[in-house]
Amino acid sequence: MVGIAPTGFTKRKIDNIPEANVYAAVVAPLLQEKCISCHGSSKQKGKLRLDAPEFIDKGGKNGAIVIAGKVADSELMNRLLLPKSDEHHMPPKEKNQLSEAEIKLLHWWIESGAQYDKKVKELPQSAEIQPLLAALQNGSAEAAVTPSIWPEVKVGVPDAKAVQALSAAGAVVLPLGQDNNFLSVNFINVPKAGAKELALLTPLAQQIVSLRLSGTAIGDKELNALVELPHLTKLFLDGSKISDAGLQKLQSAKYLNYLNLVNTKVSKAGLMHLKNIKSLREVYVFQTGIKGEQDWQELKRLLPKVTIDTGGYVVKTLVSDTTQVTEAPPKAQ
Repeated sequence: MVGIAPTGFTKRKIDNIPEANVYAAVVAPLLQEKCISCHGSSKQKGKLRLDAPEFIDKGGKNGAIVIAGKVADSELMNRLLLPKSDEHHMPPKEKNQLSEAEIKLLHWWIESGAQYDKKVKELPQSAEIQPLLAALQNGSAEAAVTPSIWPEVKVGVPDAKAVQALSAAGAVVLPLGQDNNFLSVNFINVPKAGAKELALLTPLAQQIVSLRLSGTAIGDKELNALVELPHLTKLFLDGSKISDAGLQKLQSAKYLNYLNLVNTKVSKAGLMHLKNIKSLREVYVFQTGIKGEQDWQELKRLLPKVTIDTGGYVVKTLVSDTTQVTEAPPKAQ
């Protein structure tokens, strides 16, 4: 397994998280706690320092370790995700490891541009990142630990060559915890991804539970490949070329919990194909063909247990100290 600790993270309270500087308040303390003993002013393994922006940008003896906007090309992330038994894994196995939440926050910072002057509110925040940030504001490591949405099934260790093939094609492949073998696959760096790239998912069909095809050229025909992913739980199709016909192919996704359809051509008719997916809980449909009070009410009737986000949402802090995005009824047309 890769070297990721349990899902919480070191407790550190940040007042007014939206106004906080991402690097100074989130990234730097994380590096200080987990990395500086080997990569600080007094010791620099691999000629690498991580205690100031200028040193992070400089990299180590093998060159750059953070590539802004390119997680898959960032050696820092690659080292963090190596098995703890690997001599190149960071931190060394005898040291305190980064948690799953901390890995996600670093991934978010690098993917968002690895900038040192941005406030939290200036960076895009996915539904996955929001509760982690809310937890930091409340100083609660426990708040970052949310009930797992992943299937309660055991799968084998991912084939290393298959993971390497996906990475070589430009996909970002990440493990989702140390107590399972599930994978997240992200094609954010492959806008022209098509059938050829999706075919690379097949050897990892059992392990893939999260798939991001945002902004790609994927259309209805290519979605045939998703039928082969029996444990698919989170699917990002925002900005893709899919339509209502493509959604029909998701009917067999019995574990599907989250579906992002923002900025696509889907309509109410397409979402009706999803009514028998009992696991479905979140669907994002901003800038789609779903419009008006009539569509809204019909979908709420057909999908009573699903949060349907139309873009007019509010962020509500709950008693559990997590942040939940909930929909606001659309204005009458």
